[in-house]
Amino acid sequence: MEVESPDEVVAATRRLSAEGLPTEVEEGVTCCHALQDKVWVSGADARWEIYTVLADAPGATGACACVADTAAGTEVCCS
Repeated sequence: MEVESPDEVVAATRRLSAEGLPTEVEEGVTCCHALQDKVWVSGADARWEIYTVLADAPGATGACACVADTAAGTEVCCS
């Protein structure tokens, strides 16, 4: 789920952690041709991403889709 600002990612992280859900924070990462701040949260049967786009990544062109691999607990993005 995309949010408008890094502050919203931080607020989501705090809210989810307060609920006892495991979170994984990534700041300043490049994914889908964009520089992003994000938090991953794991539920009973899914892994969700809350992120904000900070800027286009250097040399970014085209569209891309990221896919969460819940079995491996990782995210796969095209390059």
